[in-house]
Amino acid sequence: MEQPRRWHDLCLAMLAAVLLAACSNDNYEAGDGRYSYLTSDFVEAFSASPGSIARAVTDADEQLQFSAAIAAQWATKTDSVYRALLYYNKVGTEAEPVSIVRVPVLQPVMASEAGAIHTDPLEFVSAWVGKNRKYLNIGLGLKTGKQEEADNKQQVGVVTDAVYTHADGTQEVHCRLTHSQNGVPEYYTSNVYVSIPLQVWPAGTQIYLSIATYKGTVTKRFSK
Repeated sequence: MEQPRRWHDLCLAMLAAVLLAACSNDNYEAGDGRYSYLTSDFVEAFSASPGSIARAVTDADEQLQFSAAIAAQWATKTDSVYRALLYYNKVGTEAEPVSIVRVPVLQPVMASEAGAIHTDPLEFVSAWVGKNRKYLNIGLGLKTGKQEEADNKQQVGVVTDAVYTHADGTQEVHCRLTHSQNGVPEYYTSNVYVSIPLQVWPAGTQIYLSIATYKGTVTKRFSK
């Protein structure tokens, strides 16, 4: 799998054109159009060639063979695996891809090794562990706005503050989501998703994740 950077510039991708087409399509209203059975899943997406995704595996370990490859400019390497949010129609034994958006993967690093840690507030929307227990998926709302001259990028990451091992051998991990607004204006909210890989921790690990929001710090507990 392509190794993600410690910090990730979040590219805010929207499916407005797709959704608008679906909502204005007469067949869709009748229940038999192209978007009638549109499904979305978080996946590991496999590149067939640079700029092309040919298949995917969902968080429920379902193998999706595409009826045709879908373009993805961010998939720059051949035979690599990328984290993504996939919109598709299930057609028989194949998946007809409609749109695919890359999802940043935040690799946890020890706080003592992270350098400067920023915890600028953001909006917490949702969080859940995938069915196969490989990723913790998080929905966030980032305040953003048009920049007149600068082209600053917000940065999001995750640091591990402490790891405890209990008498029964189970682990307890305390993490913080980091966020640098980096001078980006805060005019409106854009929703994004990020994923934290859980493979580094054994089954049964209790994960406490703290997130600085505009309403104060929110702490959520998850089980691997």
